[in-house]
Amino acid sequence: MGLVAIRALPSMYGDILALAKSVFGKKLQAVIVYGQAARPYDFPPHSDVNVAVITSETATPQEKMAFYSQMGRHVVPVFLTVDQLRELAEKGDMFAYTILRDSIVLMDRGVVSALSSAPLNFGVLKAQARRQALSALGVAAQNLWRGAYGEAINYMYRSLRALLQWFCAERGIEPPQGDRDLCNMVREMGAPESCLKLMEEIREMRVVGAARRKCHDTMERLVREVKDLLGLKGASWTELCEKISTARPASFIAYEEKGELKWKVKLVLPSGRLEEIES
Repeated sequence: MGLVAIRALPSMYGDILALAKSVFGKKLQAVIVYGQAARPYDFPPHSDVNVAVITSETATPQEKMAFYSQMGRHVVPVFLTVDQLRELAEKGDMFAYTILRDSIVLMDRGVVSALSSAPLNFGVLKAQARRQALSALGVAAQNLWRGAYGEAINYMYRSLRALLQWFCAERGIEPPQGDRDLCNMVREMGAPESCLKLMEEIREMRVVGAARRKCHDTMERLVREVKDLLGLKGASWTELCEKISTARPASFIAYEEKGELKWKVKLVLPSGRLEEIES
């Protein structure tokens, strides 16, 4: 299909739906474009299009392969049965919340309309959004250190967006789906302007890109905003970089423990030996 541009997204919907009908036949219950692909005004060029294919029975490996092979590498499908989606929704899972609320429904035989009206479980949403803010921060760090700046920026965005969703859920408010609406909502609830300014800059960086120094500066600010909003202590991004500067990081994990933002980093030492440190 080639790279996906913002203006080309609507023309893909018919292809996605037609292929799903062809591959899954009568077992097909719903086809949903979710996440940023459902919000063209938030969707950066050349990003993946996330599609949920909901079936009455488990999709076979052959069916999945047929869909993968014909749809193209940047259409990223997830295959769920009706029962699996219902179970996730009843738990208040954030992934189900995204599929059911942050989406464009291309086809629905009743499952989406039935589940999307279920009330939110704010306790689960808060916990998952908080974990997502930290886990995406770790993935951003890993991509930044290996020089994959585009991916680093994307995960910085995911971390900050999850942080703003947590800010809403913490106050018992359902997070709006669009970035602008989300930012306006948290601004009304008293979120720091520095956090909202950072969101604006990261959104722009996702479109125009950024060089190494800008990415590191942005990561420094993001770590600070995550700690401030979640009420965590811990090292700054610069302090962490100084600690690991003599080795080559292989992986990063960000998490919280006893009121601190913690980092678990696997390092490749000059000798070639692996060592794991915590900071």
